[in-house]
Amino acid sequence: MELCGPGDGGLTPTIEVLNSVLSNLKIPTHVMIRPRSGDFCYSDAEYNQMLESVKQVKETGAAGVVFGILNPDKTIDFPRMKTLVELSRPMRVVCHKAFDETPNPDQALDTLI
Repeated sequence: MELCGPGDGGLTPTIEVLNSVLSNLKIPTHVMIRPRSGDFCYSDAEYNQMLESVKQVKETGAAGVVFGILNPDKTIDFPRMKTLVELSRPMRVVCHKAFDETPNPDQALDTLI
């Protein structure tokens, strides 16, 4: 299951909502890591918020996280994605709909792999 907070396209849920869901459901839950609606080019402050969100989600025992970060040209922001993926381990990681906005899906997939 993917858990999102309210907002256009889904945002990071509050830790209280996440804890409630995890205590009441016994299925693997993947948590959206997205600080705001709109595009997927994040400022340094928004990126730092994503890093903190991953740390908090990891502490809850969630099965995984869902996120995506793009450069202004809509290619995958490899350095930031790599750092988030490494921080997320051993949770599962899914790249969300940011992937759909990339100009070259084959190249984006190679970058993510």
